Amino acid sequence: MSKNLHHINKFIGFAAKELGLTSLPKIKLVGHEEDKKDAFGDFKDGNVHVRVVGRHPIDVMRTIAHELIHHKQNITNSKKGEQMKEDEIGRASC
Repeated sequence: MSKNLHHINKFIGFAAKELGLTSLPKIKLVGHEEDKKDAFGDFKDGNVHVRVVGRHPIDVMRTIAHELIHHKQNITNSKKGEQMKEDEIGRASC
């Protein structure tokens, strides 16, 4: 798992750079006992929780990219319901 964590951490830096983020939420990698969802965010305290147990690392990275898009929307005050272009999401998750 430590090898996967290394790749996940490198991906977070890559995705942040691609999205032009100057700040990141606190990303907590959690087990399945803590929440049944793949990810959930609490942007009041700046935390994003991503379930890693039982998931392929690429799936975890895709989830992190999705949550980073929400973070970007929050810090740029995007209108609620506004979505980023699919190719931007795809580019961040590759």
